[in-house]
Formats: sequence, structure tokens, C-alpha cells
Amino acid sequence: MASERKKRNRNIFFSIVLFLFIGGYTVFFTSRFWLRIPVQSGNATKIGTTVDWNDREVKLIRWEYSKQQNEMEVELDITNKRYDGINRYKFSAVDLNGNPLYVDKIIEEDDWIVLQIKDLPSRWSDISLRMDMPKESEDTTLKLYSSLQDVKKVGKIEKRSRTEYKVLRCDSQIADYNKKIQKAEQKQGKLNQENLRIDDKIAELKEKETYQTDEEKENTEQLISDAESQKQMNTDEMEELKNKVTEYQQRVSNIEKQKEKIANE
Repeated sequence: MASERKKRNRNIFFSIVLFLFIGGYTVFFTSRFWLRIPVQSGNATKIGTTVDWNDREVKLIRWEYSKQQNEMEVELDITNKRYDGINRYKFSAVDLNGNPLYVDKIIEEDDWIVLQIKDLPSRWSDISLRMDMPKESEDTTLKLYSSLQDVKKVGKIEKRSRTEYKVLRCDSQIADYNKKIQKAEQKQGKLNQENLRIDDKIAELKEKETYQTDEEKENTEQLISDAESQKQMNTDEMEELKNKVTEYQQRVSNIEKQKEKIANE
């Protein structure tokens, strides 16, 4: 009797271990299908990124996601440097598991594309947008990515007219240049602060020279020369940044005029 009970308990124990073992592997290999697992932020294509592809420059302008509508809207600028007359492309999209998604072309011009990715899975972590040449060839596929944690969330993807999309495009370009202006001005400020510290260091070194031997003065003069060279490099870079800011500001002004003209058409 005791032997049978022990044998039965041992069988129950091994059954539990086997169940946990099989269950663990099942969870591991199927988790991607039922868990929302965001990919690392670094894998997503950043807004403003320009990719060289098949003698074309493809720039990601916008990538927005509406959870309410289960849709995305993507905007691209395209510059064809091949001058081959091919300005229409095939677009497709897949989720993390390789499931195809419906892609609708909203705007399709030679240098400007607006797409909507529809019927997204209820649980997703990242989306791959693919761009191909219109005919089968050896040209590679361009792949752009967005993840749940990186995509811009919007309440609703509005239905817009072509004119409204053009205005939105201008707004995106203005925002992009304003970011560049801000970044350049911040760098100018850092370089200016560094030059002020360099001035203080040079003054300190010159003051020490009064009580130094000839050999020590020679070393100090080298330090002063190095500091002055760094200051000049900083000054030259600040001048370049100033010119860039002026250029970006002019571009913003031109786009604002273009936007006003579009709105009044």
C-alpha cells in the first residue's frame, strides 16, 4: 500500500514537472503572438532621417499612429537623382510576425508621398514599411521602421484635402528647420562658454609666467598657443553655425510665404 502511494506521488510529481517544462517552452515560443513586446527605441527610423536608396534620397517627414482608428499615416519626401523618369513606387508593410498590412496611397507625387497603413493588429510592437521600384529588378527594398514607443501618437488621423496636406507639409518643414536652428544656437552657446573659459586659462598662464624660468616659460607659451588655437577653431565653428542659422531662417521665411500662398489658393 505504501509502495503504491509512493509510486503514485512520484508519477504526479513527474507529471507536474513535465507540464511545467512543456508549458514554459510553449509560453516562450508563442509569447510574441500574445504579448506586446516593444522593440528597442534605436531600431526605429527617426523623423527627419534621409536614406540613400537606388539613386534616390528618401526622407521620413512624419509617422503618426491613431490607436482609436487602428491606423498610421506616413509622409515621405523623395528626390530622384537618377533622372530615369520613374517616380512611382510600390509600398507594403508588415508587422513583427511578418503579417502583411494594407497600405493606401493618399498622396502620390514625384517628390512627395503620403501613405496610410490600416487595420493594424490589436497588439503590435513594431511595423516595417517597405518601398520597392515599380518593376521587378535587382534593386533592393527600402525598409523603414516604427515602434510602439517611438511613433507619434495622435487622437485621430484627419481626412484632409490635398491643400491641407500641402499646408501640413509646410508645417513639418518649418518645424524641422526650427529644430536645426535651436540645435545650432545651443552649440554656439556652448562654444562661446568654452572660449570664455579659455580666455580665463590664458590669463592665468600669462600671470604665472612672471615667476617662471625660461624653460617653464617655453612650456607655458606652448600651452597658451594650444589654447589660442582651440579658441580660433571654436570661433570659426561659431561663424559657420551663425551662417547656417541665417540660411535656415531664410528657408523658414520662404516656406511660410509658400504656405500662405497655398492656403489662399
